[in-house]
Amino acid sequence: MLFLRASDEKNAMYLLLFHLEPVYSTHLDYILIQCFRVLPGYDYLITEIPTASRTSLLLRKMVRVAMREGHFLHENLYALHRIALLRHDDVELIPGSPADIPVIQHFLQGKANHKALLDAFIDSTHYRTSRQASQLHTTVFRIAGTIIGFVIFGQETNLDYLQAQYNIDDFMYIPQHREQGHLRIFHYVITPLVNSFNQFILKELLRIHNASSYFYRFYPLDQQEERNDSFVCCLENLQLVRPRYPVLKYNESGDESDWLMLPTSQARDVQPPFALFHTNRRTLYDLREDILDRIVIIGASDMSLQVLRNLSLFPHVSFTNILLIDPHGVPIIDFLDKVAANGYRSARELFTARELCQLAVPTQCQIVYGRAVTMDKENRLLHVNAKTRIPFDWMVIGTGTQFLSFNINVDTDYISTLLNENIPNKPQRRMQMKSPLNNYFVMNNAFEVDAVVKDVQALLSDPSSKGYFVVYGNALEAYGGVASLLKRGVASDEILFVNPAPAYPESATVFSSMDLERWVKSEMFSQGVVVIMEWIAVAHNEGRGGDVIETVTFWTDEATFKTYQVQAFFNYSDRQMNPYTQSFLNSAHLILDKKVVVDEQFYAYRPRIMAAGSWCKFSRRHFVSNFEFNDVNSREIGDAVSMELLKNLCPEMFLLDAKKPEEKAVVHKDITAYPKLPQFRKPVVDNIALPFGWYYCNIRSPPNPIAGTATMTSSSEPDKKSKLRMDDRRLISTGCIADGNLCEIYLDKLYLIDQIVCVTQFAPPVDTLMTIHGMHEGWLELIRRFEDGYISSFFEYFQELWLSCILYDRFPALGGELRRLLLDDRGDGNNISVLQLVVQSFQNQEMAHSPNNQTLEEIARRLRVTGINMDIEKTMENFLECNNRHLPMYAAKDNVGEQLN
Repeated sequence: MLFLRASDEKNAMYLLLFHLEPVYSTHLDYILIQCFRVLPGYDYLITEIPTASRTSLLLRKMVRVAMREGHFLHENLYALHRIALLRHDDVELIPGSPADIPVIQHFLQGKANHKALLDAFIDSTHYRTSRQASQLHTTVFRIAGTIIGFVIFGQETNLDYLQAQYNIDDFMYIPQHREQGHLRIFHYVITPLVNSFNQFILKELLRIHNASSYFYRFYPLDQQEERNDSFVCCLENLQLVRPRYPVLKYNESGDESDWLMLPTSQARDVQPPFALFHTNRRTLYDLREDILDRIVIIGASDMSLQVLRNLSLFPHVSFTNILLIDPHGVPIIDFLDKVAANGYRSARELFTARELCQLAVPTQCQIVYGRAVTMDKENRLLHVNAKTRIPFDWMVIGTGTQFLSFNINVDTDYISTLLNENIPNKPQRRMQMKSPLNNYFVMNNAFEVDAVVKDVQALLSDPSSKGYFVVYGNALEAYGGVASLLKRGVASDEILFVNPAPAYPESATVFSSMDLERWVKSEMFSQGVVVIMEWIAVAHNEGRGGDVIETVTFWTDEATFKTYQVQAFFNYSDRQMNPYTQSFLNSAHLILDKKVVVDEQFYAYRPRIMAAGSWCKFSRRHFVSNFEFNDVNSREIGDAVSMELLKNLCPEMFLLDAKKPEEKAVVHKDITAYPKLPQFRKPVVDNIALPFGWYYCNIRSPPNPIAGTATMTSSSEPDKKSKLRMDDRRLISTGCIADGNLCEIYLDKLYLIDQIVCVTQFAPPVDTLMTIHGMHEGWLELIRRFEDGYISSFFEYFQELWLSCILYDRFPALGGELRRLLLDDRGDGNNISVLQLVVQSFQNQEMAHSPNNQTLEEIARRLRVTGINMDIEKTMENFLECNNRHLPMYAAKDNVGEQLN
C-alpha cells in the first residue's frame, strides 16, 4: 500500500502512507524505483516518521535529516535520493591517485574539517611525507564516474594494547584471525544521501584486502586533527567496544607506572585515551534495530552518564535519538586534566576523564546546552531556557544535588536567642540565583572549579588582598578544598576551616570513624590551618552588604559574635536540590516529600518519566529504612534505571511482553503488598586528597532498602540491624596512620570484604580495592596469610602476580563456570552437589572459617569419583590459554628481563 503526492518543493515528492508485508521485503527496491518512474520529474522522496515509531526496511534506505539548531519536533524527517536505489554493481572502489585531488577538493567544499581531510588525502596519495602516510591506503568510491566519497585506512598493528584495554573478545577472538587482517580507519567520507552503501563498501574492502575486521579510534574532537583522525561517516555501521580496566601498579610516589600484569611492553604502553569502535565480517551482516524513541536525559551526573553508557553498549540495538541536557554539557579531557592538576578531586568522582573519552559522548547523543525550566507532561513537551521546546517519549531526570549559595546575612538579634544546634541551614536562606558576591564560591563541576582557580590566582597576585580564605562546610569535599588551596600556594595560616555542624554522632561523621576525623583536624591544625568547630556564618560586611565579601561574622559556640577579614569564601555546606531543578519539578507536578518520590522501578509516578539519584527517595507506603540514595553507588543506580528503560524499549530482548508504560506507573493501592525493591551491591567510594598531602579512601558496602511495616526511626541514630552488622565484622589491618600506609579491611560474618579504609602518603589503588570489595577472603587467602605473618602491607600484597590474576576482569566468568561444575550432582544417589556439601559443613560447624579434614577428604573423593576434577582442570587450562596474553603470571619473565637489562 503506497500513497504519494508531489511536495511543495520543486524536486521532492512526499510519502503519505507506506505498508509492506515482511514476506515481500525483497521487493522494496523495485517498489521505490517505480515511485520515481510514476513521478519522473522528482529526485527526492521525503517522509515524516513519529519519534516513537519502530524502524523498518524503508528507513534503512533513507537518511534522517538533521533538525536546525534549537528546533525539535515530534516527527523525524527522512529523505531518499534516487541515486541510492542503484545496484551495488554500480559502485566502484578504486585506489586513490594524485589525479583525484582536484575532484576531492571540490567534493570537500563546505565540510567543517575540509582542510584537514584534503591534507590527509594529499599526504596519503601524493607526497607520503610521514612514515604513517607511507603505510596508508586510500580508496575512492565512484558511481557512474562521479566520486561520492573516499576512505583512508591502514593496518592495525597495536592489537596487544587494544586487547588489554578493550573487550574485543565480545565480538571476535583475535588469535583465530590473521595478524595482518585487521584494518584501522582514519578517515571515511561519503555523500550523506548514499549512506545505505556503507555496508556494501565495508564488506567489499574486507574482501579486496583479505581482512577480517575494522577498528576506528575516536579521540576527543579537539585532538582529532593532531592524531590524524576525523569523524567518520560510517559510525552507524560500527559498534562501540566496552573498555576494560586492568590492574594498575601504584608506587609510593603516587604515579601510575606502566600497566602491571600484562606480558608485552606494547600492552603496557600508556596512550592517550580514546573510544574504540569495531566491526568484522560477522557483525556487518547483523542488522541492528534502530530505536527511534526520543530519550531525554536531564543532567550530566554520574548516574545519567551510566544510563547513557548502558544504552550505547547494549548489543543488537542502536539508540538514534538521545538528548543530554545540561548547562555545561560534558567536559573534555584536557579540561578535566587541568582541573585535576590544580588539586581538586571530588569525593565520589566515579567517571574519570579517561572513561569519558572511552564513552565517546558526542557520538552517542546530542548535547543540548541549557537548563530545563518547565514541562508539559500531558503533551510531553520540555521547555529549555524558556524558549526551546523539546518533545520527548522518555525522560530520565538525574540532576543530582549540589552545594548552593546561601544568604549569609540573617537576623542577628534572633540568632542570639538560639543555641547553635537549633540554627539549621533553612531553605529560605538559599539564594534563588547565582551568588552576586564576587568572592563567594561554590564548586560542583569542573567548569566551576576552573573559574574558581583563576579567581584564586588573581587574589594571590593582588598585593592589596588581605584576610582569610574561609572554607565553610562539613562535607568531605571541604578537606579537598583546603588541600587545593594549599597546592595553589595559599599559606596555611591564611586558611580558616569552619565546620558549622554540631558535634557529630559516631554514625554521622564524613570519615569512617570519629577518631579519624579528629586526627585529620589535628593534623590540619599542626600544619597551621585555623580549624574551628560549631560556628555559624551569620553576616558579611557587618550587614552593610556589597558586591565583595570583606568580613564574615560568625556566631560562636560560646554564644558570642566573631568577625574575620576574608579574601574569599568557599561554601561546602550540605548538598541540596538546585532551586532551578525544584522549580522544574514543581511544574511537572511530581510527588515531593522533601525529595522526589519514585516507585520500585524508578518511575516518578508519571508515565515515561523516570528519576533517580541523591535527590530522590522511595515511597513511604512500601518501605521503611534509613536508606538514602546518597549512600549508593551512582553507577549502580544508573544500571538499574537503564535496565528498567530497556525492558520497555526492547521487551523482546528480555523475553517480556510489551506493556504500555502507563501500566507501569500505577500507584500501589494495597499497602500490604510490598513490591520487590532493588538491592544494591556495588561499593560506595569516598576518595579525597587531605590537606597535608596525604590521601583518604573509604570503600564500603551500600545499605539496602528494607520493605516492611512503617515505623519511624531517628535519622541521627543507626537502627539495631546496622549496629549488629557493625559488631559482627572482623578487622584486619596493616600499617598505621603515623607512617602513612594504613589499610584496614573489614570482613562480615560470611567472611566477605565489607569495607576498606586507607590513609596513605601516596594515591591508593582505588581500582584494585574496588575489585576485591565483596570477594570472599578465601580467594585472596587474607586471614591465613595475615595470621602467619606473611602480609606486612596489603598494598604490596595486592600487587603480587598470582593474586592479580584473581583481580583480572574475566575472572568472575571463570568463577561462574567453576560454580556450575561444583553444583553438578552427577554420580551421587543423594543428589547432593559438592558445593551443597561444603555449605552443610559450614552450617554444622556454626560458620567456621574452613571445613574440617574429614569434610575435605570427602570433597576430594567426590571430585575424583565423579570426574568433576578433570572438568575443573580442563576449564582452568582453557581459561589460561585464552587469556595468556593478558594474565599477570605470564608477565613475570618479561618483567625480570627488563629489570636485568
